[in-house]
Amino acid sequence: PSFDCAHPFSAADEEICADPELAADDVRLNRAWKSLLPRLDEATRRPLTDDQRHWIKAQGDVYTEFLHPYRAKMTYFMHYTSSARFELDSLQRERIALLEGFDEKRTGLAGLWLGYTGILKVTPTDDGGLEAKGWKWQQGDWKAGCDFEMSGDLVKSAFVSADKRKNPDTLERDGATLIVNRMDDVFAAKRHEPTDGDEPKCKRSYGNSSTVRLFPAKPSPDINNFERVR
Repeated sequence: PSFDCAHPFSAADEEICADPELAADDVRLNRAWKSLLPRLDEATRRPLTDDQRHWIKAQGDVYTEFLHPYRAKMTYFMHYTSSARFELDSLQRERIALLEGFDEKRTGLAGLWLGYTGILKVTPTDDGGLEAKGWKWQQGDWKAGCDFEMSGDLVKSAFVSADKRKNPDTLERDGATLIVNRMDDVFAAKRHEPTDGDEPKCKRSYGNSSTVRLFPAKPSPDINNFERVR
């Protein structure tokens, strides 16, 4: 792999070192990362580097999380090795798909957008508007997730949500990236009850924010079934 197996930092690293396929994908991922960075301007490179840093932590956590899943309270002594290996493999392949298929020349809002903590598929409608579906997750806490289901019009290339709320859904390009629901960070910080301010966007945990920054990804079998992405 791309790191020294004599000094693994996590159980995930140990599994990668012990599995030739995972090790090969780690090398491929590292190669894709180094190849992509020189193509990007600083405004894109900076948030992507931050996203990659968070993704690396998620990779370190995911194997342990699924090796001893919290939901298996009666069998905590068991090692769910096959499941944990599958999740680690999926996480690697999803990231490779983003880095190798990074679509930095994309214009507009339509397409597939992915980050370490969220995914969104934006599709043009027959009447000239847009529909967007996806979700934001928090590793290890499924109740903290936020489902995205948006529709609206394009007005002077800007997305205007069909929901007429104080805190409507928003999609904003920021260079090559996409910011989803930029203002929800502000609303969520002031929300102590479900009825505080506008209706919460994260129904299962109303104090959570649905704000997320995503990156343009070309279609890939590893992320096209985006409900599979964590």
